[in-house]
Amino acid sequence: MDELERILAARPQRFRLQFFAVADDRGPSIVAEIEIQAADASAAIRAAAEADWPPRAIGLRILDHEGREIFERLRADRR
Repeated sequence: MDELERILAARPQRFRLQFFAVADDRGPSIVAEIEIQAADASAAIRAAAEADWPPRAIGLRILDHEGREIFERLRADRR
């Protein structure tokens, strides 16, 4: 019962999804950024897996509320 109460009392955390594309020789360029709320980093990664990728995006990264990168993925087909 204590575990159930802990889960129900947990507040969602804010994460940022950044989609990036290749930008000449300057490195990656952010083409879209959205904020999501999830229970934890694992839930944020699952939510990112379901996100629609914008055109030109070749990768995505997830940042926590402090701006630290917790996950990055490159698109398999890189188109």
